[in-house]
Amino acid sequence: MRRVVSTGAPGASAPGRPGTSSSRAALWFALVILLMLMIPGCGDGQVPSVVFSVHDAPPGTDRGEEYLAGKLVLEEGCLRLEVPSRDAINPLHSYLLIWPGSFTFEEEAGTVRIVDGGGRTAAQVGDHIRLSRAAPTERKARDPALITGDSEECEEPSFWVGDEVSVFDPRNEATILKLPDPEILFPRQKTVMAVERAFPLAAGVGELVLDGGCLKLDDEHPIIWPAGFTPHVEDGVVHVRNGAGRTIARVGDEIAGGGAYYDGGSLQCRGEVFRIYGIKVLPEVDVYFPKQDGTVRIDQRANRFTGELVLNGKCLGVDDGIRLSNGSEIPGPVLLIWPKNFELNLEDGSVEIVGYRGRVVARLGDRVQFRALVLTYEQAIEQGGLEAITPACSSPYWAVGEDFKSVEYP
Repeated sequence: MRRVVSTGAPGASAPGRPGTSSSRAALWFALVILLMLMIPGCGDGQVPSVVFSVHDAPPGTDRGEEYLAGKLVLEEGCLRLEVPSRDAINPLHSYLLIWPGSFTFEEEAGTVRIVDGGGRTAAQVGDHIRLSRAAPTERKARDPALITGDSEECEEPSFWVGDEVSVFDPRNEATILKLPDPEILFPRQKTVMAVERAFPLAAGVGELVLDGGCLKLDDEHPIIWPAGFTPHVEDGVVHVRNGAGRTIARVGDEIAGGGAYYDGGSLQCRGEVFRIYGIKVLPEVDVYFPKQDGTVRIDQRANRFTGELVLNGKCLGVDDGIRLSNGSEIPGPVLLIWPKNFELNLEDGSVEIVGYRGRVVARLGDRVQFRALVLTYEQAIEQGGLEAITPACSSPYWAVGEDFKSVEYP
C-alpha cells in the first residue's frame, strides 16, 4: 500500500486520490525555483543586487579635513563614491567603498540605505556624503582575506570607510555649519569635494581648553573643527564628537592633530587660528616610548650610529649631528622606536632606558651608540607603536637594535 503524507498546502490532494503526486512535485519544484530567483545571490550565476564589502579595521584617527566626500552611487551592484576631479577627460573619480564590519544595508522599493552599527540609517544611494578614513595598516590593506563580501565584479580603487558617515548638502552647507549654541563657539570647516587635495602639514599638540566660550589648543589657538563635528556638554565637561556621535576629545585632554595656523581670530575668540584634522587624544605620559612589535629585523652588519639622547617635547630621540662609524654626519633629530623588551624608567625625575635583564643602558643626555633601521610612516605605525602618538612626534623614525647603549659608561 502507498502512503501519502499531506503537506497542508493549498490545493494538496487528499490521501489516496490517484494521479496527483507527480503534479504536486512539479508544483513544489516550480515554487522552489521561483523563491531561489527572488533571493539575492541564489540561482545559477546569480549575483547579489548589492555587493556590500566590509573590513575589520578600527575606526582610526578622526580625519576631519581629510574626509573623502562625494555622491554615493550604485554601479552594477557595487556601492561606490563619485568624487569630482579636475581632470577634464575624467571629471569624476570613483571609489569602491569598504564599510566597517558593524555596518550593513537595507534594500526596499528600489532604495538602498546604509545602516550603521547602532541601527541608524546613515545614508542612502543618491546622497552626498562625507566619510572618515578607517585605519588599515599597509599590511592589512594588501590582505584581501581581511575584507568580506568582496566581489571581482567591483573594481579598485577602494576606500576603507571609518565610523563616520554623514550626509550633507553642498548647496547650503555653509548655513548648516553655523551652530546656534551661544555658550560654545564652534566654527567648522566646509567639506571639500575633490580628489586632488593639498593638506597643510603643521602639527598642533597641546591641551584642549575652554576659554570663555572658545575651544582652544593650549589656551592660545582657537580651533576650527571638521564639518561633521559637534560639541556636547556632559556633567559639566565639554565633549567634542565626530559625525558618528563618538567622543574624540574632552576639555582637559592633550590632543594632537595636523593642520595649519592662520591669522584671523574673531572678536569672541582671539589668537592665531588652528584649522585641525587628523585628531587624536594622546596618552597621559611624561615621555612617549613607542616599541617595536618584535617583527623588525635589524641587520647586524648595519652601520653604527652615535648621537646624544634628547627629549623633544615628550618625544625621545637623537639630536642633530648624528655620526656614522665612518665619521660622516646625517641630519636629525630622529624619533627612536625601541626593542620590544626595553622599558622606560622615570623614577626620581630621571629618564633611563632599561634593556635586557633590567639593566640601565642609557640616560637622557648620554652620548649613545646603536644600530638602526629607518622605518616609513606606515611601518612605524604597523610595526612600531607610532599610532598611539602620531602626529605629536615627527619623522624620521628609527627602530633601534638591542645593542643600544651609552658610550659614557659600560
